Amino acid sequence: MSNNPLVSIIIPVYNGSNFVCEAIDSALAQTYENCEIIVVNDGSTDDTEQACLSYGDKIRYYSKENGGVATALNLAISKMHGDYFSWLSHDDIYYPNKVGLQIEALKSCGEMSRITFGDYANLDQETGVITLRKLDSMYSKEQLNDSVFSVLKGHVGGCSLLIHKSHFERVGVFNESQRYTNDYDLWFRIMRNQECLYINHPLFISRVHKRQSGQVHVSRFLDEQVMLAKCFYRSLTEDEIRRFYNNKFLFLYDLYCGYRIYETSNKSFDFEIADAVKECNVESRICSVVGSKKVFIFGAGYNGKSVYFLLKFANISCAGFLDSNSLLHGTTIIDGIKCFSLDEIKAFSGDIFCIVSPIALQGIKKQLNTIGVKDLIYKHDLEQVLRS
Repeated sequence: MSNNPLVSIIIPVYNGSNFVCEAIDSALAQTYENCEIIVVNDGSTDDTEQACLSYGDKIRYYSKENGGVATALNLAISKMHGDYFSWLSHDDIYYPNKVGLQIEALKSCGEMSRITFGDYANLDQETGVITLRKLDSMYSKEQLNDSVFSVLKGHVGGCSLLIHKSHFERVGVFNESQRYTNDYDLWFRIMRNQECLYINHPLFISRVHKRQSGQVHVSRFLDEQVMLAKCFYRSLTEDEIRRFYNNKFLFLYDLYCGYRIYETSNKSFDFEIADAVKECNVESRICSVVGSKKVFIFGAGYNGKSVYFLLKFANISCAGFLDSNSLLHGTTIIDGIKCFSLDEIKAFSGDIFCIVSPIALQGIKKQLNTIGVKDLIYKHDLEQVLRS
């Protein structure tokens, strides 16, 4: 391989005349100069072709019948001359140093075939607000570099990847039967049992808008999400699960949240996960902490609800929510579970075990102690119990 290997930037496009020129311009603006740009028009019916042809020999252009993004990407892979594959969606934008940063990182680590990815930004098309996703603010670099950890957490921005062509020879290309989850299916196959290379720098801007296929074809998108979750669950070994999640229960819970958050339903998979949860014996671990007391959750917002779902998943009942916001008192928070004021539970506070969802707010502990609630645990400490 040469000191400056050729990188194939591949842009699949379908009816993207409103965005595709920005994508092509960002590819042409790369500070790393040894790039070829391949644009595949997947049967567009708008002015996409005219927009692409205006670039002349600055790009390599192919047109095909509509078959989905996977078919366009696979065609481009078969046509690419480069040593590396770099995907750019027609509605996204590369930062100028995207490819350059990755090639330099590969040279520095000395393993030129390692799979590299990085941070990215989300651009809300309606508001114009750009939000940066810094992965190393959530997880350690060791975790991010470890095989499919980032795939399971849903944090691989496909357009941030740089993939050596040898990986396609090893595991194949995009699954064309999966129209909406073919990307994560491939990332799972490519990154599994590999040491990856995370770059803590934003590499591209992901445009969020209502015309994206996952938002237009919601039902099929959700069905494929569940199918992919099943694939992950049934493919990973016990050793892999323990490495990524410490124990199987946390993996099952993360997996469950990953597809149930869309409010879809797949009863057969629900039962399959429920049976696996029973084997984890987590219920007895939590019961050893809370005893026979009624469980209340302090905090009726997002964190409190996440605690509620965690308890529900472990088959632990919740008697109610507590919150300092008086507007929530007497209201139903979720699943018929109500929010109470501290005064309302004072009479039987000695029979209460409280899980505090806000992290490290000692003032809450004092409030609870004042009304007689002595037994409590913070959310992060409860998670430590589950990891033990």
